Amino acid sequence: MRLPDSAHFLGPDGPFAAKLDHFRPRQQQQEMADCIESLITRGEGAFIAESPTGTGKTLAYLTPSISANQTVIVSTATRHLQDQIFYKDLPLVLDTLNLRKKVCLLKGRSNYLCLHRLHTHAALEVNKNNKLDEIYSQICDWSNTTVSGDINEIEQLEETSRLRPLLTSTSDNCLGSECGHFDTCFVRKARQKALEADVLVVNHHLYFANLLLKEDGFGQLLPESEILIFDEAHALPEIASNQLSRRLSSRQIAQLISDLNTKLVLETNSVDELFESMQKLDKQLMAVVRLFSKSEKLDIEQLFENQQIKHGFEQLLQIVEELTLQLKALDDDREYSLFYQRSLYIAELLGECVFLEHEKDKYFCWIDAADMRFILQQTPIQLDEFGDRLSDPMGPVTVLVSATLSSAGDFSYFHNQLALSTVDSKSWSSPFDFARQCRLYLPQRFPDPRSAEFGEILLAEAIKLIQVCNGRTFFLFTSHLAMERAYPELSAQIAYPILKQGQRPKHELIEQFNQLGNAVLLGTSSFWEGVDVKGPNLSCVIIDKLPFASPDDPVLKAKLKRMEQNQQNPFMHYQLPQMIIALKQGIGRLIRDENDKGIIMIADARLRTKAYGKRVLASLPSIPITSDWQQIESFAQTL
Repeated sequence: MRLPDSAHFLGPDGPFAAKLDHFRPRQQQQEMADCIESLITRGEGAFIAESPTGTGKTLAYLTPSISANQTVIVSTATRHLQDQIFYKDLPLVLDTLNLRKKVCLLKGRSNYLCLHRLHTHAALEVNKNNKLDEIYSQICDWSNTTVSGDINEIEQLEETSRLRPLLTSTSDNCLGSECGHFDTCFVRKARQKALEADVLVVNHHLYFANLLLKEDGFGQLLPESEILIFDEAHALPEIASNQLSRRLSSRQIAQLISDLNTKLVLETNSVDELFESMQKLDKQLMAVVRLFSKSEKLDIEQLFENQQIKHGFEQLLQIVEELTLQLKALDDDREYSLFYQRSLYIAELLGECVFLEHEKDKYFCWIDAADMRFILQQTPIQLDEFGDRLSDPMGPVTVLVSATLSSAGDFSYFHNQLALSTVDSKSWSSPFDFARQCRLYLPQRFPDPRSAEFGEILLAEAIKLIQVCNGRTFFLFTSHLAMERAYPELSAQIAYPILKQGQRPKHELIEQFNQLGNAVLLGTSSFWEGVDVKGPNLSCVIIDKLPFASPDDPVLKAKLKRMEQNQQNPFMHYQLPQMIIALKQGIGRLIRDENDKGIIMIADARLRTKAYGKRVLASLPSIPITSDWQQIESFAQTL
């Protein structure tokens, strides 16, 4: 197959330069497009592209992919980028190249209104709580006019609303073709459109949900594609591990009880035995969740050292098994059949966890518990099957793209995480002029971040920097506790507006930050990536510590133990490169455009005192580094 010259399209004499006043040809973008074009021409294989912010990587992969006249799937880690590609970048490329394609944006089913649940489960909740009448009425009116059924269109519906889970379906409770609303089902229509698309934009979670469905023999959500692109690929290992995990939460069990109760309330012929079993299950579930009063993550064997907890789960399993047998006797009814399948899944996974019967060579079994809730999980130790799929010569041409995939130019961590042993990789330098645009401030004589005086000294230095930058700062923390401790101190000592993660939804906080123009925003991990603030409103990023993953995390412990058993150095081959990629993401919040300027402060003395500090600094963009406060103060005057 011979493709049009994508590098030329993106060059100074190409259609993008001719059509777009703001377009600037970039050598890195053209080279990346050329590499992807060569891969598509060969018709097989995978390619890893580390393309820094400002390269224009979206156009670099869309241009050759869409020109190839093949089915293309683009997958992202965040809904923000998913929307940007579908509503902005994709129409731009199609218009500029004068191409006509069937395009589709597909989200997970939890984004689409379920008309059956709207008029049953949600309606019943509204009858119990009159305060929900107004929003329910608005949702009903919207349901008669919406085309997509995407509940994110309902601005009045808060993320934490009690109605949200009652408005959407899951694979467990969907009635399928037996639903009275099947012909008008928003999920069904969205998926049908997706199967007919030439270019489909999804997210990583949905991609892996599709893999699981195909493996379990339940068909597929996504069409077979000839070109597969993973943008924000740095997030793939964690998302893949999460999505390919089997999990059981206290909320799942509570939702089964609630849904079954709604069914029985609406039934003319109720089943007394089910009512009794539900009451027993509800009582025992409450007894179990009361055993968890603090946030902790433990492997399952460590958890069951507590005999009271182990006995509580054994009793819970016994009651679920009784309920499962009762539901099986009623499974000639479609809804009862679904309840039976849900109860059976709970019983099976609960049984494997209680009796430690999971596949220990493939999965690690652990619990994530907090005050009055728990999640039991079986997490894959390795992602070998995913790596095999990407290496399959009969599979789609696959491109994995991100601004942060390597550690000091070494891609081995990313390769190992996804079991990609023979995939070509290439990294491009940033198009930004960091010597002009940025400074990296490493304060002198800082204590070890684990010391008692670290927090006080950090805040004093941070306040000084925030003042000279006139606010306009992201203060990124490695823990919620550190953020919460810093918030009142900063609020008391700084005149600029202080925003904190959790006060409002993330997108609203970013919008407020931009509107204020001189704010300081405190955030943890979710603000280290996927946040794009261009211009002078963001002129400073402060990072409290190097973002090493928590050593208490049971999954991390299991992976490190396995590496030790395989004679590998866990710190150098896993913990350090993982941290470097996270750090590069945090630093990347500052310079998003060739006109941006700003200061980055990393308050972690280990960059100076530990041998690995040199490797960390070598992995970062080529930003001028200084410990001289006068230089920082002088540079701040130019912002």
